[in-house]
Amino acid sequence: LVHKPLQHFREVGLSAARVKIRYDFFEQRRKELMDIVKQERVGVVENPPIKLDPNEFKAKNTMSDDVKNKLAEEAKRFQKQEERQKQELLQIAQAEIAKKQIQLKVEAKMQEQAERE
Repeated sequence: LVHKPLQHFREVGLSAARVKIRYDFFEQRRKELMDIVKQERVGVVENPPIKLDPNEFKAKNTMSDDVKNKLAEEAKRFQKQEERQKQELLQIAQAEIAKKQIQLKVEAKMQEQAERE
């Protein structure tokens, strides 16, 4: 909503006519927005916003039992899923450890064979 002078719209390679067109366009839009803001201000001054009672607002936002039950069910489901994921990660880690132990045994046997030869 701040006025910008004509020089603000000048750029290298733009003709004076194009600069003037850009300036006029933005100035017209600025004036339209100013009119809208002024109208809104008059409306707010004449009809101030209604102040809500915080206690009334809290009473309207209490959750129903159905919503509470669904949230509890979701929490249980989420917890079960989290436990399953922990178990899967533990199994994967155990499998990796077993695989590494087998690999070390094979390497040790191969080294023994290489030493014998």
